Amino acid sequence: MRIARLSSLLLIAALGGCSLLPDGGERSGSRDVRGQAPARQAETAQIATTRESRQCLSELAGLQADFTPLPDRDYGTGCSTNNTVALSQLKLPKLTTLDADYGYIPNLAEIPQDNDVVFTWNGTTSGAKIPNTHWLAEGRSGVTINDATSAIFAMEMDWPKLDATTYSWQKVMGSEAQHGMLVLSPKAVARIEEYDPEWPLPKLFRIKKGGKINTGIFEGATINTPSMLATEDYILALEWAKSIGGRQAMFERADANAKIVTDWIEATPWLRNMVPDPAQRTNTGVCFVFQGDYYDSLSDEEQAGVPKKIAKMLEDRHVGYDFNGYRDAPPSLRIWCGGTVEQEDLKRLLPWIEWAYKRLQA
Repeated sequence: MRIARLSSLLLIAALGGCSLLPDGGERSGSRDVRGQAPARQAETAQIATTRESRQCLSELAGLQADFTPLPDRDYGTGCSTNNTVALSQLKLPKLTTLDADYGYIPNLAEIPQDNDVVFTWNGTTSGAKIPNTHWLAEGRSGVTINDATSAIFAMEMDWPKLDATTYSWQKVMGSEAQHGMLVLSPKAVARIEEYDPEWPLPKLFRIKKGGKINTGIFEGATINTPSMLATEDYILALEWAKSIGGRQAMFERADANAKIVTDWIEATPWLRNMVPDPAQRTNTGVCFVFQGDYYDSLSDEEQAGVPKKIAKMLEDRHVGYDFNGYRDAPPSLRIWCGGTVEQEDLKRLLPWIEWAYKRLQA
């Protein structure tokens, strides 16, 4: 199949476990998958120990990029970070960053249509999503790069306006983390083929070969070895979704689940949705904060402890897991409502949260 006839391309990114670094080292995941305490981190002060890494640092310095060399680290279990840097700024021209407080989204109308734009479709840390793509003009000259990790299979994507879309197997499909997909439009492919960055790219992120997109990557060839077990798990999840009615059924399940939680929030006087605008509320990771006389009477430290204590009480009783709010967000709880969750489980969870909150006031 020729590239010109493809409306989109799919790439298994396989960013799982340890990923190869340019010098042949490996980068570890953030935690031990067996639930054990991570190995003691050993550091060495040696920086740029190979010819390739020294050349990379030299090129970054020549580009006036703002970066900090990091010490080598050994995380145990065969994983380490060698010859890495913390890259602060690439001196990109006309770079504009739009952000907003938790529960809100920026004014998307401020984005110029001739600029490339990188955006998140749905945020799991605050429960906010973009309500539509009206702010992306038809035929805009800039490339649209979309992180749809927690939106795919829960919300309809406006594919004609999306040029490069990434998502994880983990979120809505409940499959393995650290594996993902890349969907490219013909416009994105053309950009890849015509543009060469001034800064060096690790081998893992190179999808161009000989000035053309490397089609082998999209046909089964791997840059880094993905887990075949995780791949089969994802296929099984897709087959399950197809068996219940496909994408539309997954959308409807997420909508119904989110309605159960949002209706409960509205009916509970000591809670409020973190997202004030209903049009911007997600149907996956619904987030809510506390309010009322009791909560308002607490110190900041005590308020921060409320959701942590509720989550712990329910985890200790095997009622629910991992539903404390994002660590940098306002004190809150967030409940996953994706299509793999059953309505009955949500209905059973909510009274337990009420019980735990009453226990805190006792």
